[in-house]
Amino acid sequence: MLRFLLALLAVVPLNAQLVVDTYAGGAILSGVPAENVALGGIAGITWDPSGNVVFCDTANNVIRRVRTDGIIETIAGTGVTGFAGDGGLATSALINSPSSPQYDGAGNLYFLDSLNNRIRRIDTNGTITTVVGDGQITGLVSAGPATSLALPNDVNPFQPQLNFAVDVSGNIYIAAYYAGIIFRVAASGSPVGDLETFAKVSSPNGLVADGKGNVYVMSAALPNNILRVSPSGSVSTFATFTVGVFPNVVGLVSTDAAENVYVLLNGQLLRYDPDGASTLVNTPASITETTSYLAVNPQGNLAFAATVIPDAYVPIPVIQTFTNQSVLTTIAGGTPKPAPDGTPLRDAWFLGPLSIAFSPTGDLYIAEFGACLIRKISVAGVLSTFAGTGTCGYPTAGGKINLDYPYSIAVDSKSNVWVTDEFSEMYPISPAGYIILSIPTPVSGGKGALAIDGEDRVYVEGGSSLFRVLDDGTYTNIVVPSNGLFPVLSGIGADSKGNIYIVDEGAPVRGQYVIAEDGSITLVSPSLAGFTFDPSGNAWGSSGNLATTNSSGYAYIGLTPGFSGDGGPAQSANMKAWGEAFGPDGNLYFVDGNLSYFGGLVAGGNRIRRVTGSAPSAPPVIAPNGIVNAVSYAGGGIAPGELISIFGSNFGASSLEVNPAPNNALPHAIGRTKVIMNNAAVIAAITPNQINVFVPYELIPGTSVNVQVQVDNILSAPVSVPVIAAAPALSTSVVNQDGTLNSSTNPAPRGSTVTFYGTGMGHMTPQLADGYLAIAQPYSVPSNPYSMTIGGEPATVLYAGDAPGLSTGVFQINATIPTNITPGAETVALSVGGASGQVTIAIK
Repeated sequence: MLRFLLALLAVVPLNAQLVVDTYAGGAILSGVPAENVALGGIAGITWDPSGNVVFCDTANNVIRRVRTDGIIETIAGTGVTGFAGDGGLATSALINSPSSPQYDGAGNLYFLDSLNNRIRRIDTNGTITTVVGDGQITGLVSAGPATSLALPNDVNPFQPQLNFAVDVSGNIYIAAYYAGIIFRVAASGSPVGDLETFAKVSSPNGLVADGKGNVYVMSAALPNNILRVSPSGSVSTFATFTVGVFPNVVGLVSTDAAENVYVLLNGQLLRYDPDGASTLVNTPASITETTSYLAVNPQGNLAFAATVIPDAYVPIPVIQTFTNQSVLTTIAGGTPKPAPDGTPLRDAWFLGPLSIAFSPTGDLYIAEFGACLIRKISVAGVLSTFAGTGTCGYPTAGGKINLDYPYSIAVDSKSNVWVTDEFSEMYPISPAGYIILSIPTPVSGGKGALAIDGEDRVYVEGGSSLFRVLDDGTYTNIVVPSNGLFPVLSGIGADSKGNIYIVDEGAPVRGQYVIAEDGSITLVSPSLAGFTFDPSGNAWGSSGNLATTNSSGYAYIGLTPGFSGDGGPAQSANMKAWGEAFGPDGNLYFVDGNLSYFGGLVAGGNRIRRVTGSAPSAPPVIAPNGIVNAVSYAGGGIAPGELISIFGSNFGASSLEVNPAPNNALPHAIGRTKVIMNNAAVIAAITPNQINVFVPYELIPGTSVNVQVQVDNILSAPVSVPVIAAAPALSTSVVNQDGTLNSSTNPAPRGSTVTFYGTGMGHMTPQLADGYLAIAQPYSVPSNPYSMTIGGEPATVLYAGDAPGLSTGVFQINATIPTNITPGAETVALSVGGASGQVTIAIK
């Protein structure tokens, strides 16, 4: 084994830490009318054998079903991002960005678990299993057991819902676009469950299968043709389109009980009979050339994802059906309902919250964009509607009336809630919920982000302009720094003293700026984080995950994307964060969820999360000369992929912690701790005084990189380290040909093969992603030239590459001991890319 760590270091008390949890919202509705449920992130749709419509909600990591009685149910996933649950009920499993749901003839549901790099099956008893993929992707695909091989890395380059197919017998077909191969996993015969080459088609783009085992495919090389592949793998032309049709507006859709093939062409559906003759199908107007998710049931009825405009402004996503009698019905998403007042916070849901703000008394206000409401959560934790009727419309001063898609909110010292909306209006709302006055905003394009200073002066920021609101409702323009074209403003906020800050990405010096009393602007930090400020004056913002600026630098909190980690360290949580605000309790609150865009307008996430706790009392410290190779402990330059040890103190652990590989890949954080080398690096293990981490493959030899340890939101001082091509180191754990460890009492015979392990070979070919386990063949091999000598004599290297079963960055070399060397202790020297490492072995 490699020496990943020294002996366990002394246990120290756990420092204070930042913990994340869900404060309100996030409920995934089930067992309610589907018409009243907001949709978003649809990635594939199909019919089940009972006539229910099934679709993948990729944003929430669940698969849902709309029953024939109009009730929506969750049939797979919990909403938490991850990979788990094979062999158990699908409703308890963790999945990650599901797409492409399809049924076989027995009623088993198959889907692409996209970010878990697997195809999984849910049987008729609700049990989930993996049927293809080992959690990795690769550009080289070989035959063998399907669950032990990587998916091709181009399994879904253009049409993810169509690039794998399942026939009635349960055979699985996968289109590898760049490899020009259609693979098959057979459900019966021999070998069952093995990935095999089924047919070769240049640039296959989309697959469907009929009831007789024929597979239909598009080819980017033949964009006007549909090809048919027989069950024996024979390829022939099935149909030809009119010349000039672009393949990106053509999609194979489905087959029906009569073996007709349906094709979507520029928003029009065509039906091809088994002989290739086409018929134009009556198609509803809500199916357009951008429609991506459509399915046909055996009777020829359609189900598809669409957008509709229930009022004059904002399209919303829905699922519609269209019968072969031309009856169009919206079955899900047409009239989404907000959570009723008084709903317990953890049972609530939100329709696209975009902005949050606290009042001086500690009430939390939420701009619920999709519901056209301002919601309030009182200090006692009670959810209520503060303003709006739930009907979206033009606001008018003087009463409790409609709101028009509230976008940004801020609260002044008198608890007036200021709002900007999607359509260029700004208005304060009194504590009683009445609009005081309505002011057109001067920012171009509508919207406008709000902040209020310590004197209750209101600021509104557009993408390239900033204004201060005067008492009479007029504005004064504040000139912001520009690089000669126009400013690029991406954030505005106020600190606890009421100072206003903006984030300007278009200034000559990008960063945070503070606005003075006279309107002048001064740079305070080159960081781009800073929309809200904690009681200590540290700036916080978001760019998917949370970011903070403090005296130790710029740090990211959390992983992205997805949702996970409630009750645990914020560092290790998955999130999609924006709209941050600090409460009077000193805790950080933020909107979490995926942004969705419809017609240029934006709908927000689905929950409010909270970060509690405090930063460590002492920052992490990297010891002088504390960055070394994890195997040899040699210092100097670091190589891409090398496993290094970082020694120091205050690393955020109380004892040994070894990172698991939950999806055959090590994470980029462990507990509260990250290591930053431009971006977060993959961590293998940690103690209070040592971190073993893999150098990112993205680093370029000949440059240098700053290495920092981050615990919660505190960064160590940066240590600059040169990046070199290779830094080979060989472990003292050498395995003899008989599988035993080499030692002075157990020497290896001359002429036998011994196995070496190590790290620091640099780039590999093909290059796996950082932290991925080497479990798929062919294994990666060194890109740099290498050689090995034993006892000064050249050794025959039988294999050199990633160590099977271990993380990429750990290599294995199988070499034959020369027969012409003297028995005894001999030096083994490995040279890689001009660098060398060595180890001593015993030979007899």
